Amino acid sequence: MTPLHDLEERVDWAHDVGTFGLPRSRTAAPLVRQYGRPTILLEPPPQHAKGMHLNTMNNSTKAHTPMTPAQLRDIVLTLPAHCPITDAFESPRSGNVWYATQKEHLTGWLAEYNGPGAYGRKNHDRDARAFYQHFRCAPGLLWLAEALGEDPEVLRTGVAAIQAAGSNLSSQCAAFRRTVPWERIEELIETHEARRSRTVKARVVRTIRRARKRGGPPS
Repeated sequence: MTPLHDLEERVDWAHDVGTFGLPRSRTAAPLVRQYGRPTILLEPPPQHAKGMHLNTMNNSTKAHTPMTPAQLRDIVLTLPAHCPITDAFESPRSGNVWYATQKEHLTGWLAEYNGPGAYGRKNHDRDARAFYQHFRCAPGLLWLAEALGEDPEVLRTGVAAIQAAGSNLSSQCAAFRRTVPWERIEELIETHEARRSRTVKARVVRTIRRARKRGGPPS
């Protein structure tokens, strides 16, 4: 049986990789499904095996790799569907729309963002920032920021900016983006993903330790 400290070290490695945005299905998710069976874990890259910690990665390298719409959608799927400030702003939602929540709205749009979509989009090669800059639903932008953990005072300032912008949808979105620009969304995503990775790591380690106390392998 693999020693506990070895499993915990592998969990640490998966956690570190996860904070840099690699797909959860290849890092922390297998740990959740099988709790520490080393055969399902990815082996660390050679530089990590030689003692180079991944946290020494140059942040400038990360900055030059734009987030894709698919990656943003994966993050959106982890967020709560209902947020109090957004729900209050939207209540009651007017118009006949196909979605029940802004989470459903954003996941639907992002799923089609690499194709023509409902509006015959001609440029399919766009990153997540382009989506944020061109999405014409202010409540959707508000929800994304709130679900990612933006400060309520900032959100209320954003709501006031939307309301002051009048009825034009593009003007509303531009007003909100001046309050919460894409760069801030990226910061919120990084914090959210780091927090989520720590939570997964803690759960896996607790499960391993409970199994060790019972004298059997993790189930």
